Amino acid sequence: GTAVVVEVKSGKLLVAAEAPTVDPNNPGAAIERDRQAKVFNFNYEPGSTMKMITAATAIDMKVASPTSQVVAPYRVKMDWGNDWIYDSHKHPTMKLTLTGVLRDSSNTGIIQIGERVAKAERFSYMKKFGLGSKSSLSLDGEGSGILGNYKAWDKLTDKTSMFGQGIAVTPLQMAYAYQAIANGGVRLSPQLFEACTAADGSVVKYSVGEPVRAVSESTARTTVDMLEKVVEEGSIGKTAGVAGYRVGGKSGTAQIKQGDRYGNLYAISFIGLAPVEDPKYVVAVMLYKSRRTSSSIGATPVFKQIMQQVLRAYRVPPSTTKSKNIPTEWK
Repeated sequence: GTAVVVEVKSGKLLVAAEAPTVDPNNPGAAIERDRQAKVFNFNYEPGSTMKMITAATAIDMKVASPTSQVVAPYRVKMDWGNDWIYDSHKHPTMKLTLTGVLRDSSNTGIIQIGERVAKAERFSYMKKFGLGSKSSLSLDGEGSGILGNYKAWDKLTDKTSMFGQGIAVTPLQMAYAYQAIANGGVRLSPQLFEACTAADGSVVKYSVGEPVRAVSESTARTTVDMLEKVVEEGSIGKTAGVAGYRVGGKSGTAQIKQGDRYGNLYAISFIGLAPVEDPKYVVAVMLYKSRRTSSSIGATPVFKQIMQQVLRAYRVPPSTTKSKNIPTEWK
């Protein structure tokens, strides 16, 4: 499991925690895989936390809005063969807005929004959100995730990438994708150290990469408002709420490959921001191969505990405003 806390407006990486981990005073006691910095180098399929990027891309390209309407069945057959795309649970066909698609985390709904944007453009936005590349930290062994070349994606990967399967990310990358949305659309580079002071008093400052505009400020604000509905109304999202604060976020559940196919173990996650009216912190939690649950509801209690402590520790005043009225369904 990993947990990341980011200060939105500075890009400072306040927490990079993981378990199992290594005791630096006795590294030999840990098995080899636990001596790695999983926050920085571990690749996993993000699952539905990716839907935030797909939605923001469509809004930024002006082909969708929070109230865009789709008809979302439980499953849909692809038009090229025997491939099907399913939602995570059986349900009657739903009439959802894009905001409702995020709230209910509908795969069949998000592909209808995502396919309005050309594959090359979607890939370009993924890169602007920081996926597929190492950060400016230049840490030994840091991962870059796996996007591949969009020109080589098969037809199914083109669809599943919209909801976070068929591609891979690091926990750090997804945390900073959400930092970008929380920061008015500008992704900052992770800042792990400010400076080092040597024994002789000399100071070495660490360089920070240039900011990148992922989406417009209006798109970012709109996306944050939609993420709030996930926590306000979503069956899983509600369990991530923090009393007294407006919180937005998105859950993720991705199957893990076992052998040559997906198995019955999952990477579950929840990434959120608070307070929604002026986001100051992003918390990203990822649990890998959970034996307790295959649902992202296993990640929300951890997110909630950390976010509560962050808001308390940094003395963030409770919210005094209300969320926007955005419909999640239509008739």
